[in-house]
Amino acid sequence: MAKTPVTGCFSTPLDAILGTRAKIAVLRVLSGLASPLGMREIARRSGMAYRSAEVAIKELTQLGILERIDGSRERLLRISATHRLAGALGALLRAEEDYRPALRAELRALAERAKREGVVEVAIVGLAARQEERIGDPLELLILAQDEPTANRWVKTFGLAAQELERRFGARLSVTGYSLERARQLWLSRTVTAERSIATAIPLIGGEVAELLSAR
Repeated sequence: MAKTPVTGCFSTPLDAILGTRAKIAVLRVLSGLASPLGMREIARRSGMAYRSAEVAIKELTQLGILERIDGSRERLLRISATHRLAGALGALLRAEEDYRPALRAELRALAERAKREGVVEVAIVGLAARQEERIGDPLELLILAQDEPTANRWVKTFGLAAQELERRFGARLSVTGYSLERARQLWLSRTVTAERSIATAIPLIGGEVAELLSAR
């Protein structure tokens, strides 16, 4: 199915400027940079194929949000400071940069409270830890505690905090908790999926989850 052309670029310019992941990736790379970059370097930093970056840059230049620097041997590009939407886009991209660290900071603050009450590990696991989550997927947390009652209590505590986090971050939490003894028993018969999830876990408190589960 052919791509539908973007229309109404002057009445709804954000449709045109932010209409593809490639365009957003280009803007992420160039946002906040003091010096312009060449097209190949933009493609490299964004992780996109050169052709995808080239198409995105061409359209963003036509829209005026990117400008070419004259006189350079390579086509150097930067975000146009004079474009009407440049400031707002810059603020949006800076807010996005802070989004994930801010969410992790709030989860870590709650995890530090849990640590004082017998919780030995709180970690982000699953798709979100690998940055593979899709729209609607929850952010999965794993809680390991010295005993089962402590694990259950903190699963409920994180569940209550999840309501506020979802309102402010749009992040729905899925929290699982075990005593350390129970988790180590389950780890002995782990599946490939569970092993992958633990291998890519991001600890909020505690050390590497796989090492903790394997220790005796």
